Amino acid sequence: MAAVYPLQYAIQLERDGLAFYTEVAAKTRNPLGRKMCEGLAADERRHEAVLVGIAKKMHLALEGDMPKQRLVTLFATLGAEPAFMGAAQFDA
Repeated sequence: MAAVYPLQYAIQLERDGLAFYTEVAAKTRNPLGRKMCEGLAADERRHEAVLVGIAKKMHLALEGDMPKQRLVTLFATLGAEPAFMGAAQFDA
């Protein structure tokens, strides 16, 4: 099994966060909730870019070179449990 570096996990966390907030923003009907989620998604995108830059300087594996097993992050598990948090919470 390939080693998983904390930086690789952090990059995956940002990618999963971006996907999560983008999906919630698209589903919510509340303009303020949508704007908040869009802002959080933009933050995740910036965080990912910073981390990818650091990983490249360290010559760490990225993209296709990431470990074969899917890194499971908090956002990946939230997506599987829409009752926990989702667009409906931003529609109030």
